[in-house]
Amino acid sequence: GHTVRTSPNAEDGLRQVETGRPQICIVDMRLPDMNGNEFILRACRLDPKLRFIIFTGSVEYNLPESLTAIGLTTSDILFKPLTDMNVLLTKIAEFAPAF
Repeated sequence: GHTVRTSPNAEDGLRQVETGRPQICIVDMRLPDMNGNEFILRACRLDPKLRFIIFTGSVEYNLPESLTAIGLTTSDILFKPLTDMNVLLTKIAEFAPAF
């Protein structure tokens, strides 16, 4: 029941936020043209209702204050490799009541 779109880079992702109005963005921290933290901040300015799941391979990743200030918590971080995709589905379902 979900439509999934991908982006090859952050700038394309931001254009999709502007034009497609997604409800959830699953964001890697290492993007070709900007880091994931900056993408989230810019996307949030475009659509403050947008929800984010951080999906990173960096086990040392910690949320910066700028992201906690817009409501992200450590429960919004999933670490690679994700061996059980139900974890992702559960996280998406947590956001469903907001739609």
